[in-house]
Amino acid sequence: AGECGLRGGYFHITNFDPVVRANLYKLVSISLCASVPGMVALGCLVNPPREGDPSFELYRRERDATLGSLKRRARMMSEAFNSMPGISCQLVEGALYAFPRIA
Repeated sequence: AGECGLRGGYFHITNFDPVVRANLYKLVSISLCASVPGMVALGCLVNPPREGDPSFELYRRERDATLGSLKRRARMMSEAFNSMPGISCQLVEGALYAFPRIA
């Protein structure tokens, strides 16, 4: 696809009037155009293996290792900021974006 890595888009809305929802999906569908491998990867993301599937244990180990690694790095980043004089930062949760406050 001429890009590094995979790209995919996921759009979900709730509690919208059905007509508004239909038009929003139409609008978003125009601008979201992932490559086929990106669409396959997104399909795997939203439909992961279920308990009892042959690949479930491997999936769970890999998922937990990845999420654990991201959590450790996010905590390390927050702690590094908080160890600096004049800088404070709330614990990073859910992403690797930190917003330190410089006093």
